[in-house]
Amino acid sequence: MRNFTIAAGCGAIIACLIPVAVATAQPSLDPPPGPISLSGRFGPRTEITSIPITITNAGSYYLSQNLTGVSGMHGISVDASDVTIDLNGFALEGVAGSLDGIRFASTQRNLAVYNGSVVSWGSRGINLTNGSNCTLESLRVAQCGNDGIRTANGTSIRHCVSEANGSDGIVGPGTTIMSCVARNNGEDGIEIGTGGVMFNCTAEGNANRGIASASRNTITSCTSRSNGEGIVLFDGCTLIGSTASDNTASGIVAIDGSHVRNNTSQFNGVHGIQVDNDCLVIGNLCDRNGQDSANGAGIFANANSNRIDGNHVTGNDVGIFVSSTVSAIVRNSASGNTTNYSITAGNQVGPMTDASVIASPWANLDY
Repeated sequence: MRNFTIAAGCGAIIACLIPVAVATAQPSLDPPPGPISLSGRFGPRTEITSIPITITNAGSYYLSQNLTGVSGMHGISVDASDVTIDLNGFALEGVAGSLDGIRFASTQRNLAVYNGSVVSWGSRGINLTNGSNCTLESLRVAQCGNDGIRTANGTSIRHCVSEANGSDGIVGPGTTIMSCVARNNGEDGIEIGTGGVMFNCTAEGNANRGIASASRNTITSCTSRSNGEGIVLFDGCTLIGSTASDNTASGIVAIDGSHVRNNTSQFNGVHGIQVDNDCLVIGNLCDRNGQDSANGAGIFANANSNRIDGNHVTGNDVGIFVSSTVSAIVRNSASGNTTNYSITAGNQVGPMTDASVIASPWANLDY
């Protein structure tokens, strides 16, 4: 039989295993006075309990209730960089004579605002023209006297709705705009400045242009319906996979060096697609345009050096109307228009034929 020896030190170890009651000071369960600072998505946060207010320190701020503005004053003025404002599902509500709902008070950067409403401000709902590199997400901005949202370079706008504002819905140079809606605004729905990107947005019921794009932007998978003009592109823009319908004037207007590909333009008051100089118009469907005009074309080119290639035009007053010279018109199909093709001499035009005739691969189908 093996013998076991217990060392004297083991008694101390056993004693350590016996619970010992130790009196310690207990923290108070009552919160400190003033706004409560919480730890949230962006770390410790400070509550905004009333407006007007000016934020002068970087950090994260939040609402816990709807807040109402004051006549002659802005709502939240941001005078610092690196600020996050979580509206937390609540609203900043303006009153008659109020100014901007949220604005930069000086030149700053890196502001994020998300998750709530900014409504009924006398001037702009959100005015970030003094800033850069901002983010706006999951916001509803409505019924403001001027623009709903106006930003500066490098802003990202996602999942926002801007509606029933007195001027433009969303305005931003060099901006990325994704999955946003602008409707029933007094002027343009969405204006995107030079060097921006727009994806999966809708503009509806705006008094002027649904989507207005400055130079060198890319717009993909967007819809513009029931506006004054549908989608207007300035120099060097690309429009892909989008729809313009039921607009009072033309559906798509492209100026100088723009690329218009695989879009649908239907039921617009004047032209389906209208292009200026040096544009590439490929693979579009233009159907039943000219609703408010006796000479509405599916595609209308009124300047030089365009390529109109592989489009399908149906049910328009004129299918393809080229009033200028030095353009190429090839591989298109036109059917059911009052006049399928009206092309001025001096252009490069594939032979006109119907599908029953074996012809050049550059032929335009006329049936």
